[in-house]
Amino acid sequence: MVNRFNLSSVLDLVEVAKNVGAKMLKFVFVNPIGRAKENYDELGIPHQEYVRTLEFLADVSEQFPGFVRLKTPPAVIPPHLYRRFGQEEAQREVWYGCGFPLMGVLPDGTVTICALTRSHEEIKFGHVLEDDLLTLWRRGKGWEMRQQYMETKLEGICGDCIFRDTCKGSCRAHAYDEYGSLTGPYLLCQQLADEGLFPSLYRTSVLESRCG
Repeated sequence: MVNRFNLSSVLDLVEVAKNVGAKMLKFVFVNPIGRAKENYDELGIPHQEYVRTLEFLADVSEQFPGFVRLKTPPAVIPPHLYRRFGQEEAQREVWYGCGFPLMGVLPDGTVTICALTRSHEEIKFGHVLEDDLLTLWRRGKGWEMRQQYMETKLEGICGDCIFRDTCKGSCRAHAYDEYGSLTGPYLLCQQLADEGLFPSLYRTSVLESRCG
């Protein structure tokens, strides 16, 4: 879990992983959701520093002989860096999400779509000691959520992204926490778009206008 405090120690982590014979390293970023939301100003990587951080992780990844997985929306990786993370022959890949929609069972037995949405009462479906999982899935309209997800219905910049059908907006719990909608855009991508930093090569509308 890469954050401001441990970024400088990532190279040491790679050395430890090599020494113990680890087969895989996975890098993920702190999202401003759940308890991390309260401390995000201290822990989070500002989007202005994201590219420099990705360049650093690309350099680090090339020093690890095993498999490296980077969990982040592909659109936040600039075109000049994307190849360095997407090389199958070099055992590196970009990983987008977690297979939403899910059923998240909280420690007290309450069921929601994800542990990250545990503070949202409106998307809690019930309790495992009161109903079976199929009943809870139907009550929470899990079928509708899955259909919506499979059809890639997304708002904001995510709806205009060339990675839309594969990334599917990355973390949907993060989008819900920020916008109150499971079809809302991924916050970091939307921030980049709002500031004119989202790569035009990754916009479907731009590519279609050029082809037309």
